[in-house]
Amino acid sequence: MESIGLNRVTMKTRIAYARRYDHLMVTGDFSEIMEFSNDKKKHIMKSLALLSKYLGCYDRWQDYKNRYQLKWTVSRDSLASFQIMTNLDNEFSNMVD
Repeated sequence: MESIGLNRVTMKTRIAYARRYDHLMVTGDFSEIMEFSNDKKKHIMKSLALLSKYLGCYDRWQDYKNRYQLKWTVSRDSLASFQIMTNLDNEFSNMVD
């Protein structure tokens, strides 16, 4: 477990998710997880990535990930990010009050 840099609890969680969702690697139908929260989707993705590496089918995982446009993080629209950074109402003095 430590060889891949995960602690015992994290590894147990990854194994549990891999067992619960291993059928996705067989069927290739990831539509089931598309409505899940971003956090849950990320846990499933990490678990299936580890499972696919262990089983030697990481290329299939990559194909599914690309086909369903699964992302590790949710990227914020760049315009929205710029507006948040430049919004004068978000000054430090206003946040403290």
